[in-house]
Amino acid sequence: SKADLAIGAGGATTWERCCLGVPSIVISIADNQKPIAESLHRRGMIRYLGDQDNIDESEIAKALTEVVDQGIDVKWRQRCLDLVDGGGTERVVSSMLLNQLSPLTIRDVDTNDEQSIFDWANDPEVRASSFRTEPINWDSHRGWFREKLQNQSQSEFWIVQTAEGLKLAQIRFDRLDQLAGDRTCWRLNYSLARHARGIGLAAPIVTLGLQTLRTKYSRSSVVAEVRPNNWRSCKTLKKLGFELIQKKTDRLVYQIVLIS
Repeated sequence: SKADLAIGAGGATTWERCCLGVPSIVISIADNQKPIAESLHRRGMIRYLGDQDNIDESEIAKALTEVVDQGIDVKWRQRCLDLVDGGGTERVVSSMLLNQLSPLTIRDVDTNDEQSIFDWANDPEVRASSFRTEPINWDSHRGWFREKLQNQSQSEFWIVQTAEGLKLAQIRFDRLDQLAGDRTCWRLNYSLARHARGIGLAAPIVTLGLQTLRTKYSRSSVVAEVRPNNWRSCKTLKKLGFELIQKKTDRLVYQIVLIS
């Protein structure tokens, strides 16, 4: 933890160095370390020299000289700290013990959630139940995601997670133009991470989102559009008190009124 720079292999100690915020020059010593080291190098987390069979002392000395001459950017340390927070053990246990009664927390989406939301949206099961089933490309997702963050007055966008910080789902309420009397209208969208499915968490997650929305907007109307074959979402919405207000060929429209 007192070191300015480390030289190491690309195995588990990579994560330990990142957790301490120690920049490192890395040499892989096993085949399974290569793709991880290459990925971390591209993301600016480590300086990867290559496999041990192709590296000699002169290349290590050259890399050290370059790093020392350039100086170690404080941003390099911060990228490492942002990647590994040391809470992995708690999240693994949280995932193993996850059930309907697990305490949940909710927070605003931030830039660190971009990859997670992209992965959840592109999960084959999620795409199959969506109105547009084709995969989402990264560039489209990035533009959409950044627009949502910049226009927060039009959306309430949250992450639901366990008390230990294990991310479970995204839940979003997009503001609609129309008003229902004196109520603000919203469209509900949510998706669960794969590890959060099949254990009865959808209803508690949506409930927490609705409760949070109610605390910010005392009178709201929320609609949800679901494909007819998405029976899981239909079941969840009915359980939470949504009423079916419209049947279309390609979708069912549900609605609930929230009054605090």
